[in-house]
Amino acid sequence: MLEIKLGDIQTCKRCDLKAHKKRKEEEALAHKKSKEEEAAEIERDRRISEIPFITSDSFASHKTIKTLGTARGATVRAKHLGSDIAASLKNMVGGEIKGYTSLLVEGREEAIRRMRLDADSLGANAIVSVRFSTSMIEVGAVEVMAYGTAIVTETET
Repeated sequence: MLEIKLGDIQTCKRCDLKAHKKRKEEEALAHKKSKEEEAAEIERDRRISEIPFITSDSFASHKTIKTLGTARGATVRAKHLGSDIAASLKNMVGGEIKGYTSLLVEGREEAIRRMRLDADSLGANAIVSVRFSTSMIEVGAVEVMAYGTAIVTETET
């Protein structure tokens, strides 16, 4: 019989049904892995959202067990042309430029999320001495950075 190649599986026309079934099983396994990866990502997001951070050097009623280093997160954000045109018009009359305000809010939240991810990868359960930095990259684009000291802490008794 004539050989047909399906993916990486060599088969003949008579065995085509088996190859199709094997491919379906592989797709199901890949789908299962992606479900497991999705569950792991949800768990990681839950875990990092619980990492507290403060601007002071320590948490009240907590003892620092270990200092792990600097945790940092940054993002560069840009608004679309329509927002830039609206901002230019707003500059003429004055007042808050809401498009840029939301740009900075979104950037700060993403920088915090990335800082928490970095702290989690270091093994921290808290971040102290947190600071924020904002820099204009170009007109309409800003970098927002969050950084602090990743620590392991426990409640004092």
